[in-house]
Amino acid sequence: MEQSQQPFDMSSARDILTIIFKHKYKILITFLIITIGATLYALSLKRTYEAQSTLLIRLGREFAARPEAGDAGRGGFAVPPETIMRAEMSLITSREIMATVIKSVGPEKIFPYLNKVSPSNISPKEQAVQWLQESLSVTNIAGSSMINVAFTHSDPYVAAQVVNSLVDAFKEKHLEVFSGDS
Repeated sequence: MEQSQQPFDMSSARDILTIIFKHKYKILITFLIITIGATLYALSLKRTYEAQSTLLIRLGREFAARPEAGDAGRGGFAVPPETIMRAEMSLITSREIMATVIKSVGPEKIFPYLNKVSPSNISPKEQAVQWLQESLSVTNIAGSSMINVAFTHSDPYVAAQVVNSLVDAFKEKHLEVFSGDS
């Protein structure tokens, strides 16, 4: 019978090990430089934390079509659900709700550099409202009646506080808007 496997050449393995041991300090120094450099880079990155909340917008009777006399067969919504979701998202990002969040959390807590960077023609609170509107992420989850709210900050406690405060202010405003007698 013939052997289909070739024997392993020990001379080539010995040559490879000789080269490795001959240049072991160069290999070790290169490995240490790359490892230390990657570690220092990772430690120098600024840490950011993102707090998220998902809101379910229930399309209830406040959005339902009210049938007139003799039109009892018509049901559904008076306004398309996409329009309702856009309206709810604009309510979340309104200046009034942003100002409420800034007031409850504190502008210096959210933006510690606010007094140093704020232009002279805009008040610091107004600048904080504007920055919060820009840094807040409010998105509609496609094909659903859910809205995702996210805020990123270097302090995880502040990020969570901003999102929780925003959700609370939105719920209060939503109840205020839809509790009126029609």
